[in-house]
Amino acid sequence: MTITAAAITASLTASVPSAPTLDVRPGDLSSREQDVLRLIAGGMSNQEIAGSLYLSINSVKTYIRSAYRRIGVERRSQAVVWAVQHGLLEIPGVTIVLDGSDGSEADTTSQEPAWLASA
Repeated sequence: MTITAAAITASLTASVPSAPTLDVRPGDLSSREQDVLRLIAGGMSNQEIAGSLYLSINSVKTYIRSAYRRIGVERRSQAVVWAVQHGLLEIPGVTIVLDGSDGSEADTTSQEPAWLASA
């Protein structure tokens, strides 16, 4: 199954307050900040992230605050949108196409993906 980042973003941003736009790329974040954002986008709680990365809950919160500051967001939902837009979201069995990067034109229809509808 292939889903475009634009379709996911459109579905997510319908109910998420917009955040200031900063020119930040995933490579500008530490690897730990990227890991934490990837797991946030995957729906994990802070406690689950701590267990998954073998960190204390306080370390997870520190990485979250640092990442939010760097990417210019204030809310978890905004961080999820940022992660999707920048290719950090990974769904087993699903390919997320970032703006036609697979050589085809990006599908910008805003149909709600099935995995999002069940949330």
